[in-house]
Amino acid sequence: MKLPALRNKTVAVVGCGGLGTNVIAHLAGEGVGTLKFCDFDTVTQSNLDRQFLYRQSDVGKKKTDLIAAFLRSYAPDVKSVRADKKIEVPLDLAFAEDADLLFLCADNNAVRKTAEVFCEKHSIPLLSGGVSGHYGVVYLYLPGKSPSLTETGLLDAETEKIVSVSSAVGVVGALAAEIGSLYLETRDAGLSGTLYVYDRGEIKPLPIKKRS
Repeated sequence: MKLPALRNKTVAVVGCGGLGTNVIAHLAGEGVGTLKFCDFDTVTQSNLDRQFLYRQSDVGKKKTDLIAAFLRSYAPDVKSVRADKKIEVPLDLAFAEDADLLFLCADNNAVRKTAEVFCEKHSIPLLSGGVSGHYGVVYLYLPGKSPSLTETGLLDAETEKIVSVSSAVGVVGALAAEIGSLYLETRDAGLSGTLYVYDRGEIKPLPIKKRS
């Protein structure tokens, strides 16, 4: 179903792996107006078990090239903008300065911290997700209105390098897209400040307070 409220929205997605491809597909299907996506990597054999937009014949190809081709075929009305770069400093995210929401689908805390700094500077809502094994989390941060990723403790420890299960990636990706699209539709600040935890078939919302 296309959501009219998303037609004029611009969304940026950082990371086109398992989580990012799920988010991109859902947002495109819901009719977001402009989708900006960023990744520096190419498809590897190990990606194929959970990154469903890629095929065996895509191994070695740039993920951003493949996402652009997918969007042209699946959602031609969506304006797509790609950024082929590694995110190391806030300036690397300049392509997202006009975004109504930034989805952070990267798998390391250095990128998460860089995105947090960028979003704070430009007052851009930040929706961060992560998956490890059968476990995943989604958190919406509104600068100035809810605790940041740093203030919640989400960046305290690097995520363990556990191979994520495809079904868990799908659930968490869909959950991130759902929370994001709800926020874009309603601007409901009440969606922020809650850590949505997926753990072996259950989704639990946990209210988060800033650490003292």
